[in-house]
Amino acid sequence: MINQRKEGLIRILVAIASGIIFYVWGWLILVLTVINLIFVLISGKKIKEFEGFCEEFSKEINTFIRYLIFTTDERPFPFKKIFKKVNK
Repeated sequence: MINQRKEGLIRILVAIASGIIFYVWGWLILVLTVINLIFVLISGKKIKEFEGFCEEFSKEINTFIRYLIFTTDERPFPFKKIFKKVNK
């Protein structure tokens, strides 16, 4: 019971910290998407580095949402190592 409470509190902390990080990261993704769109319209090619960066963002957002809605216990980066001891 106590471990579930601790896990719930940790999810609140993760939501606040990750929410701030993903908010800033989301704006960066938006800027990169617009730049990539313009580049594609002009040259007909994608910028591969932007594609990889945006894919990582997508994976981390998915991990974040699944963790917050209790679908999984896998914590998003960088909280995997920080709160490792709570599960034991």
